[in-house]
Amino acid sequence: MTEAVSGVVKSTISIFQQCIKAFVPTPAHVHYTFNMRDVARVFGAIYESEPSTLKDKDGMCRMWVHEMLRVFGDRLINEDDSNTFKDFVHSELIERLDYEGGYDQLVTVPRLIYGDYMNPNADRRVYEHVDDMDTLVLKINEYLTTYNDEIQPPMNLVMFLDAIEHVSRIARVLRTPNGHALLLGIGGSGRKSMTRL
Repeated sequence: MTEAVSGVVKSTISIFQQCIKAFVPTPAHVHYTFNMRDVARVFGAIYESEPSTLKDKDGMCRMWVHEMLRVFGDRLINEDDSNTFKDFVHSELIERLDYEGGYDQLVTVPRLIYGDYMNPNADRRVYEHVDDMDTLVLKINEYLTTYNDEIQPPMNLVMFLDAIEHVSRIARVLRTPNGHALLLGIGGSGRKSMTRL
C-alpha cells in the first residue's frame, strides 16, 4: 500500500504538469488554469475518507481516479480534451501504479460515482464509492420527494443517471471546505435545480 501511495502522489504531480502544458487558457476556455491548490484538492477527499473505504490498493486508486476526474477533468469543455486527460490517467495507471489494463482494469463500472449521501442518518457521513445505480436512483428520488414536501413550488424533475451524476458532483463541491464551482450550460439545462437538490 505504501508503494501505491507514493505512486499516486507522483502520478498526480505528473498529470498536473501535463495538464499545464496541454490545456492552456485561451479566449474559448479561460478557466483552463491549473495550480498546486488543485493537487491539494485531489488529496482532500482521500485524506478525509474512512479507512473502510480504502481497504486496499484498488479502493485507494479508484478514489484517486475519481478525484482526478472531478478536480481536473470536470473543467474540460470538449470531448477531445477529456479524452486527452483520460489518456494521461490511463498511462499513469499503467506506468506507475502497475495496472496493465489501465483505467479499464481499475474501473469496471460504467459510471464512477462517489458520495456521502447514501446513508443520511449516519452519525458521520462516509464519502464512498456508489456502485449500485438502482439504489442510487431511489435515494436521489427520496431526496427530491423530501425537497418537494418541504419547499414550494415543487420541482418536477426526472432523475436519470446523467442528472444524478451532476447532483453528485455538486454535492461533492458543497461538502469540500472552500468548495466552489462554475456551472456552465444553456438556460433550462437544470443547473439551478440540480444545485437546489
